[in-house]
Amino acid sequence: PSIRIYYHYPDESGWARQVDDSHAALDNVPITGGLMRYDIVTFTRHNDDLPRLAHIIQHFYRWQWSVAYLEEDAGTEPETMQAAYTTLRETCEAAGCAIEGAVLGLAIVNAPDAVDLRAVLAPLGLTGAALVLYQPAAPTRTEPGA
Repeated sequence: PSIRIYYHYPDESGWARQVDDSHAALDNVPITGGLMRYDIVTFTRHNDDLPRLAHIIQHFYRWQWSVAYLEEDAGTEPETMQAAYTTLRETCEAAGCAIEGAVLGLAIVNAPDAVDLRAVLAPLGLTGAALVLYQPAAPTRTEPGA
């Protein structure tokens, strides 16, 4: 079943698929550094509040990137920005990556070790300052944000 858990208490929560009483697989692309979609984590319960991530057991993806896919300015229509995100999402997913739009014009992309995201996105004109390696996956971690 799906559960909502705190990735970083109390600032960020998201969805996960509960595996057993204390384990889950993340089902979002968190903004919190070091957490990625499909990570297997342990969680703890605190009273009637949402469960809280305790440890990362295993990463599915290796790299987390921040991608500025389009500058938002007064002349940019929302439809243009949505079309740019759709193109980015389709390109990333075709390469085996997970993606989530953090804010309009900026996305977080989780990439497997074998995927060179720079090469994947080069045909879209996204190079240099548009791509920032946000976080390589750490092997494990005890408390998010610690």
